[in-house]
Amino acid sequence: MFKAFSFFLLLFLLGSLKLSAQRTDTVYIVKHDTITVLRYVRDTVYSNDKRLLKPKEKKQSKPISTFSNTYKVGDKVMVVWNGDWYPATIIEQKDQQYKITYDGFSSSWDEYVTPDRIKKRE
Repeated sequence: MFKAFSFFLLLFLLGSLKLSAQRTDTVYIVKHDTITVLRYVRDTVYSNDKRLLKPKEKKQSKPISTFSNTYKVGDKVMVVWNGDWYPATIIEQKDQQYKITYDGFSSSWDEYVTPDRIKKRE
């Protein structure tokens, strides 16, 4: 509870400091046995507590898909399934996936796979 209150007090003080941006302001925050000093000069906040000045980490966005039509319908390929490679044929392309049929298996095993599970047959 005390941490939450002191955090909101800190935010309030920082907000009130921004109102007086033309001069230098100093705020002392006393918590138990530590003293945190905030100094606001124009548009910059200086502090002896590095945690207060740490910039927020940006969330990494998902990489843009680099799907390319490397394979086409009718290509003979190898497809990984449960760690093993099986011969297959591409029978359809939909969105960023290929529908394949495993050679020598019934059509009940046909599935859509992403390009990272496919390699050219040697």
